[in-house]
Amino acid sequence: MIVVVILIVLVIVYLLYTNLFSGKIGFIKPLELDINISATPQLDPNLAADFLKKPPYTSLKQLGQLPVKVDKTGRNNPFLTISFSLVEP
Repeated sequence: MIVVVILIVLVIVYLLYTNLFSGKIGFIKPLELDINISATPQLDPNLAADFLKKPPYTSLKQLGQLPVKVDKTGRNNPFLTISFSLVEP
């Protein structure tokens, strides 16, 4: 019975709103934005490498010893606890 009463009240409120109050109640209008679509030119997939033959790329100097030698890194067992760690086990 409660559902039937709620449905009847909702129908009455809907009919009153659409016939009497819809023109008097002003809702906030949504913000209207003008959208400008810009067309970008199509990119050329063929990269011209002629800029590599001009300064400053021609005057680059090699610093350091190449190739780099890889020394021993890491620990034998990375899952061992670290004695100087700030996190308590």
